[in-house]
Amino acid sequence: MKIISLCLLALTAASAIAQPLPIENVRIALTHPAQETAERRNVVFAPDMEPTLAFDLYRPAGAVAGARLPVIIFLSGTDRARNWKWFEDLGQLAAAHGFAAVVPDKRYPRGWDGLLSGTADTKRVLRYLAEHSAELGIDPQRLCVWSFSGGGRLNAAALAADVPRAACLLNFYGLLDLTDELASVADETRRNELLAQYSPSHVYAALGADAPPWLVIRAGRDGAVINRSIDRLVASALAANAPLTLINSPEAVHGFDGQQHNDESRRLIAAALEFARVHLTAQRTD
Repeated sequence: MKIISLCLLALTAASAIAQPLPIENVRIALTHPAQETAERRNVVFAPDMEPTLAFDLYRPAGAVAGARLPVIIFLSGTDRARNWKWFEDLGQLAAAHGFAAVVPDKRYPRGWDGLLSGTADTKRVLRYLAEHSAELGIDPQRLCVWSFSGGGRLNAAALAADVPRAACLLNFYGLLDLTDELASVADETRRNELLAQYSPSHVYAALGADAPPWLVIRAGRDGAVINRSIDRLVASALAANAPLTLINSPEAVHGFDGQQHNDESRRLIAAALEFARVHLTAQRTD
C-alpha cells in the first residue's frame, strides 16, 4: 500500500528555524517556583526493544507515600524527547501543579511506518501505566494525554478500545486528521477503514458524546496542513456532539510554548493545565 507522507511540521523543524538554540535546549514560556524540585525517575517499559524504550516519571516533591496522583502523559512529535529541556520543563511544570507526568520514548520516524510503530508504543506505555499504577503512584482512571505537533496523530491510540481510556485530552498545534495523508489509498473501503482506526478526528467523532473532553489549541499562524486537520476535527466533533473545546490564538506560531515567550503563550499553557485539573479531579469509580 502506497501512502503519501505529509510534512508533520514537528517541533524539530519549526523550532530549528526560529530558535538560535539547539532544539534540545529550548525552554518553555511558563515556569513555576517548585518545578525544579520535582522528583524524576527513569522507567523502562519496553525492555525487549533494542534500544529499550523508557519514560521519565515526574512527581511533586514531597508527594505523600502511596498517593495515587492524576497523571499527564506528554506525546511529542518526535521519537525521544525526554532529554529536551522543552519536555523536562513540561514534566516539572505538571509536577509542580500536583500531577504525575510521563514523558515517553517511542519509535516514531516520519511516514506511515512511524505511525504504526508510534501507535503500538503509545498503547504499550498506556497499558504499562495501568498495570504498574500502584508502584508508580499514579491513578490510571485519572489520566490525560497531552500531545504536540505530529504527536497529535497518536491520539487515535489513546482513544482505542484496547487501552485504558483517557479522562481528558490536550493538544497544541497538532496533526489531528489523516484525510490528506491517506488520500493516496485508492481503495475507498480500505481508506475508510484506516481513517476509522488511525485518524484522531474520525476515532473521536465515532465516540460522540461518550468521548473524553478535549482541549485543542490552534496556532493561527501555523501551516495549512496542521490547521486544516484541526478544522476537520472541530467540524466532525461538533457534528457528533463530542465534548471538544477549541482555543484559536491568532498570532501563535507552531511551537509557541517554546518559541514565543509572551503573555499569550503563558496564558495558553496555564489554560491547558487548568483544563487537566478540572477533568482529573473526579473521584475514582472503584
